[in-house]
Amino acid sequence: MPSTTRKPKIQSESLVLELKGTKITADTFMRATTAFFGFVNAVAEDVSQQKKAVDWIVRAESGSITIIAEPEATKIDEIGIKRTVASIKDGLRIIEKSEKRPPHFDDSALGYLSTLAKLIGENGKKLDAVNISVDKKPNPISLNIYAHIQGLLGTYRVAKATVEGKLAVLSDRTGFHCFIDDILTGHPVKCEVDKEQEEEILGAFRKRIIANGEVKYRRDGQPISIKVESFRVLAADKNLPSYKDVRGILRD
Repeated sequence: MPSTTRKPKIQSESLVLELKGTKITADTFMRATTAFFGFVNAVAEDVSQQKKAVDWIVRAESGSITIIAEPEATKIDEIGIKRTVASIKDGLRIIEKSEKRPPHFDDSALGYLSTLAKLIGENGKKLDAVNISVDKKPNPISLNIYAHIQGLLGTYRVAKATVEGKLAVLSDRTGFHCFIDDILTGHPVKCEVDKEQEEEILGAFRKRIIANGEVKYRRDGQPISIKVESFRVLAADKNLPSYKDVRGILRD
């Protein structure tokens, strides 16, 4: 007889965090959930202008790493909760599309969201995908979001330079995007390419490349993005030093 177990009803104000990956470690899970709740709490506090304005009642959906967070008012009314959830929903769409600060996304909220997004491509993929769903509509947390936040949080400079690393992520959901896992910093660097370069870039997917062009740097020297003028594929990865190898050489 088939199981009659029903999934718990997800309220319209609930937020759903979904983590996807073939081998999600306990450390990655803890970092992802800490970043998620830090992010939603920061938005709630900015909406209400009060600390600990909302308690999030947590449920786990059976059969997956899916966390359901239901808001429970402590120092905020029902309208405030609806404003908080709407701000998260609208803000995720804004920050995915452009380097523009959404309403109620202060530096704390952006920092937590950046941490969550970075887990996707960090050091050879900690997670395959992360979604935050609002009203049953998923909002993918991408490296595009990470790049936009890095641009917002730091004063940057631009210079002609190169970026070397593995071409790690491609996306065409909101346009053509690709990223390089920078060998010097271990951070993903967003690539801006012309239409005529797209097919050539596709051929280099998951290969180690060196790209030349206009690089945007954060104040601390970390590259955020590169407007690719040219690139070339390097030798097989087994013949090249890893990020850890390079860091060791730099320390020496």
